[in-house]
Amino acid sequence: MATRGMLPQVYDIPKEFGSGLALLGLSWVGRRSTCTTKVAGGRPVVYLHGTGARAGSLAPLRWYQAALGHGAGFVFDYETTPDIDGAAFDLAEYLDKIAKRAPAGPGDPLTLIGHSLGGLIIRRYLQLFPKHHPVERVFLLATPNCGTHLAHYFPTSVTTMMLPGSDFLATLNDGKHLEDGIQYVSMYGDRDLFVLPRDSMHLQGSERVIFPGVGHNNIVLSPSVMAEIGARLVPGFEERQQNGTDFRPWHRAEAPATG
Repeated sequence: MATRGMLPQVYDIPKEFGSGLALLGLSWVGRRSTCTTKVAGGRPVVYLHGTGARAGSLAPLRWYQAALGHGAGFVFDYETTPDIDGAAFDLAEYLDKIAKRAPAGPGDPLTLIGHSLGGLIIRRYLQLFPKHHPVERVFLLATPNCGTHLAHYFPTSVTTMMLPGSDFLATLNDGKHLEDGIQYVSMYGDRDLFVLPRDSMHLQGSERVIFPGVGHNNIVLSPSVMAEIGARLVPGFEERQQNGTDFRPWHRAEAPATG
């Protein structure tokens, strides 16, 4: 796949950090953990924010999907510097609670959407609790599935787990990391400055969608990303994709990788 170079362009750095400030602002406005968008009908969609953010950072994405009628939106608001295993256990308890509140009824498949670290928590939950709740789709937005070299420069208990080749990632990517029957989609931008190399955001075995001009923080604010997720939540998406009737000008996708 043809991709742009690793070096940032002049506008990438202020754009990335400006988007980060926007997410912090949204996090403060919507800092309560009881963050739910109620929609009549549809299957539940559960969102997990990224490092340093809170539930409010995903409000635009959540409201967009709610406007399209894609089920009830729930945000799992974990601590900003979590223990990943502990967050995975907390997520399991949270899903137990919302399974009783979901408008489509208990037992209906979930869609899980995680930004950055949120995606790793989702994956660890699925690894620790296979078959706990039926999950239909997992969207990993700018998630460092194979780590990021930037973690070398900001060592914390969490970022060291995101170092390429760490014991945590070796366990997470042990070859049995994908649950059967779940559609995994790795989504990221070609201007991400936080997860390097950018290919490490591609989860082996998942479909990959790359968004030109999109960075790490503004991926959850991008209209193209919101529309892509919305299109995939509409029943019959796979059939439309296969027969070529689905056209999205921002879309650059690859079929699931083998091996």
